[in-house]
Amino acid sequence: MFRKSGDFCVWKKRNGDLPISNITIIDDSTFATSQGNILKIWDSVFGDCTQTLTGHTKRISKLITLPHGKIVSAAGGYIRIWDSASGRCSETIHAHTSEIRNLVALSNDKFATYSLYDGKVKIWNGNTCEFILETPTYSISKLIELSNGSLVCSAGNVLNIWNYQQGISLELKHSKAIEINALTALKNGNFVTAADNNTIQIWHGETGDCLHSLTDFKNSICTVKALDNGNFVSYDKDSKLKLWDSTSFRCLNTLDAPKLISLNPLPNNNLISALIDGTIQIWDIETGFCFKTLGKKSKKEGIASLAVLPNNVIISGSTKGTLQAYNPQTCKEKMGRKSLTSSYNIMPEEVESKKYHSNSSVLFPPAVKSPRSLLRSSGKYQTLNS
Repeated sequence: MFRKSGDFCVWKKRNGDLPISNITIIDDSTFATSQGNILKIWDSVFGDCTQTLTGHTKRISKLITLPHGKIVSAAGGYIRIWDSASGRCSETIHAHTSEIRNLVALSNDKFATYSLYDGKVKIWNGNTCEFILETPTYSISKLIELSNGSLVCSAGNVLNIWNYQQGISLELKHSKAIEINALTALKNGNFVTAADNNTIQIWHGETGDCLHSLTDFKNSICTVKALDNGNFVSYDKDSKLKLWDSTSFRCLNTLDAPKLISLNPLPNNNLISALIDGTIQIWDIETGFCFKTLGKKSKKEGIASLAVLPNNVIISGSTKGTLQAYNPQTCKEKMGRKSLTSSYNIMPEEVESKKYHSNSSVLFPPAVKSPRSLLRSSGKYQTLNS
């Protein structure tokens, strides 16, 4: 069910023509964006740019915030550590010999980097910026952290549970699959994988045992996301959004959700999604009710990144350089009092890979893709990596 679409735009800023590919939250009223090789810090109340940070020579592919106001940006094989208050770059590190695919903030003030070509995950100390260690495996395409601090890495159909603090690695395989499309960590310490063989599997986070397999899918699963209550959702190429009980493994609800290019959980079991037409939707997955549609439809300008601030204001960055803030006051009760504080990048990394599986109907990608091929086959938009 849908209510009438409303704009609810607090402010709107045009910021050049390049995609705003990343948004990261610094504090209650401040956030940072990346656009090309430029990083900017913004005031969320009035939409004013307070600082412009330069230094990268290549496009910034990833951006995260660490405790104490530090920002980490990745461009090419380099990472830079910035102080958000002064705008000063405190460290420049040649982290990888090839393009950095992702930055992942970890517990205990650590963060991880991994690149597309060398495939190794490297762990860094967020306070001292010192290198700690790297994974013993190669060709990593996805990475999540479990509640016990272990990392789960995927490469093809192979999984590794890596307890880097104890130096223990456990190798698993997603049976009869070629590629793992998505990973998500559950609150109970277990994790979920979705593969290109139309199967979801739930794994024990300590032992690596496969607890259950879900096979009631007619097409490949694009993404899986854990919810605040411990359950999880899946979205497949048939545009079916399903809610799953993580204990009984029953399907609790199935919704038709066409044209999604990203899907991410909010507290209180809600979801925020970006659509290919440039709008944003907020869902109550338990009732199947889409209780807010934000933004205006556009055939020329899509959404490249999203962030939700602690005051529940939503920041979106477009594929054409437009930055907007939405304050959906009428759905305040639905969104809940708990701070949301999440950010997602949706546009692809501009790197090449041989592991591309063409998909023009659904924009949630398999684990590793060639973005240039994806842009040719499905327009300007791609979902965020899971």
